Amino acid sequence: MVLSLVYIYIFIFLSFLDLLTTAVIFAHGNQWNLLWTDGQGYNFSTSFVDFWIFPVVRTSLAIGAAFGILRNPIQGPANCKKYEWLITFVSAVNLYYACIKLLVYSHDETFIAGPKLTWFWVLFAWSLIGSALFILQWRYGTIQSGESQQNASINTETSSSTDGLSDTAKDPDEKTFLELVSRATIGKMLSYSVPDWPLILVGTIFLVGASLGQIFLPLFVGKVITAIVQPEHQSNFVNIIIEMAGIAVAVAICSGCRAGCLMYYMQRLNIRIRNALFQSIVVQEIGFFDEVRTGDLTSRLTSDVTTMSDTIGLNFNIFLRNLIKAIGVCIFMFALSWRLSVVTFLGLPLIFMVSKVYGSYYKKTQKVVQDRFAKANEVAQDVCSSMQTVRSFANESGEISEYKQRLFDVLKIQIKQAMSYTVYVWCTKEFLLVFTLWYGGQLLLLDKISSQGFISFILYQEELGECFSEIGDVYTGMMQALGAAEKVFELIERKPKLGIDDGTENPKQIQGHISFKNVSFSYPSRPDQTVLENVSFEVNPGEVVALVGPSGGGKSSCVKLLQRFYEPTAGSVCLDGIDVSSYEHQRLHELVSLVGQEPVLYARSVRENIVYGLDSDQYSEESILHASKLANAHDFIMSLCDKYNTETGEKGTQLSGGQKQRVAIARALVRNPRVLLLDEATSALDTESEYLVQEALEHSKSHRTVLLIAHRLSTVERADRIIVIVKGKVEETGSHVELMEKQGTYYNLVYR
Repeated sequence: MVLSLVYIYIFIFLSFLDLLTTAVIFAHGNQWNLLWTDGQGYNFSTSFVDFWIFPVVRTSLAIGAAFGILRNPIQGPANCKKYEWLITFVSAVNLYYACIKLLVYSHDETFIAGPKLTWFWVLFAWSLIGSALFILQWRYGTIQSGESQQNASINTETSSSTDGLSDTAKDPDEKTFLELVSRATIGKMLSYSVPDWPLILVGTIFLVGASLGQIFLPLFVGKVITAIVQPEHQSNFVNIIIEMAGIAVAVAICSGCRAGCLMYYMQRLNIRIRNALFQSIVVQEIGFFDEVRTGDLTSRLTSDVTTMSDTIGLNFNIFLRNLIKAIGVCIFMFALSWRLSVVTFLGLPLIFMVSKVYGSYYKKTQKVVQDRFAKANEVAQDVCSSMQTVRSFANESGEISEYKQRLFDVLKIQIKQAMSYTVYVWCTKEFLLVFTLWYGGQLLLLDKISSQGFISFILYQEELGECFSEIGDVYTGMMQALGAAEKVFELIERKPKLGIDDGTENPKQIQGHISFKNVSFSYPSRPDQTVLENVSFEVNPGEVVALVGPSGGGKSSCVKLLQRFYEPTAGSVCLDGIDVSSYEHQRLHELVSLVGQEPVLYARSVRENIVYGLDSDQYSEESILHASKLANAHDFIMSLCDKYNTETGEKGTQLSGGQKQRVAIARALVRNPRVLLLDEATSALDTESEYLVQEALEHSKSHRTVLLIAHRLSTVERADRIIVIVKGKVEETGSHVELMEKQGTYYNLVYR
């Protein structure tokens, strides 16, 4: 509390010091009667008394804020923060007023030559300094007093109860805009550009050269126009043209080299970010893909990454080029006419304010655009990946309408963006040019600027307007990049809940003993729905065990847990007495292979699909042929046009269901796994294909532990042991004969 009072007293003291300093300057040191006489004989073009208004307003606001904080130490600083806009507005009005007085005084020759000029400059400088200091003292004085009071309250709560701090701690998931920017900052995006610093350096050098050359062009254009309209200057026309041509050639060379370097840099940056994002996506846990749509991920990999990388490279180019040009143009403008320059720069705060409002609005709407584009991509993704289903139900027009509606939702937001951009251009360009032409004409009539200088100044002002307009576009582009980067970096930096690098066990051989010990499980996307409840069973090495039961009972979930696609919520899944989470990811999936109900083949050759996931030293041509023969796939593969080099098509569409199933079995067997998982491996096949696959499975069972899921009696009855799982619980265990004699759940399933 004491520290809070100190901040308040300093705040009040500085405000009265502002008021006293202004009074001393008014009085020219000690001539206090000037305060009264200047007010009585007030003249806008010579009097100073109106400058007194602003320190009075500032002091009044400061005293009001101080009393508000003293009366309400907790909410007072927060209320003061809400009125920062008012403090900025008052300071901006002070700045504008001081500059207008400066322009008015500059046209009064008697004032310029009189004794008041020195005191005016002192008052002008203090007015600007006082406004800036008032913003700083309001921002930091009120906030620091509030933070001191809050820290004191937190310390008091901590001393009384250790739980109090946790209750008041900020939830890390509650991200403000500044926190989002800190995560997806432009600096973080630029950090991906570090490997390309030589390209950036060379491109920047050429960029600086091109920008410096462009600064001189408006000056020469003014000379050319003057030489054309004024006969006394026509003798210099050819020399001016030659000089302009030399500068233009140099600018063209520098611009071309700059564009080439920075374009190559942008392409490398794009690839680097795509690799980082894809690498992060691939290592995420399976539960992540249950909750996130594929269209969202592909949208991040395509449009969002492109937006990020292109925006960084392009906007870095534009920003640096226009910044250099703006600085040079400002120097030339002040050299040509400081009065017109003051008028020009009076419009800059308005432009910046409008740009800030527009940038914030654009960033907010751009997030919506990105989300709606992602939803449109989901439709395209679903349709392209299941075109046969669309054609089968003759729903082409329905999908076209759905996609069109999604894009129309995007268009509605983009219409708002276009309208806001129109207003933004109106506010940042046209009004300033009109006022400059009027005031420049007055100066031209008063012979305070030459015609050549006025023409060059107008061209420079247009150039400056273009610079600030493009810098404003850069700001908008950066906001767009931030909207995309927030989501991209969120994926890049996301730590998987189930890491593939967690395990350390790497045994050379295992027996193949499987044990489920009191396993309970719920899917991450449905945490309230229990799939397995206290499930326990064992599969001995070399044994064939079948899991049977009604659909949705949890059979496939057992296979997924054994493959460590998910972690059980309770209990443990062990392989040879070691929890599967302790195995190295690569080693676990070499020891355990899965053949699913709907195996996925990739748009590659048959050979590439069989050896999928294996390094070149992990297989040989003989092992491929042996696995294919075990899977009863070798004969049909040899009958294909290119044999093992035949392309399977997207998702294996060039092969029949039975052929895909047998290639999938060969893919599993080429690893020579100790544990083979068969999840409905024959349920979708015709009788002939089922016979061939069953024969392949019989060949593959030797010297392996096999855990299979099936609904067909012909597959189940050959198992050494059958485990019946109903509604996530083990109800019966035994051989086919034993369970039929019990006439329980298994008997009813077989009977039906």
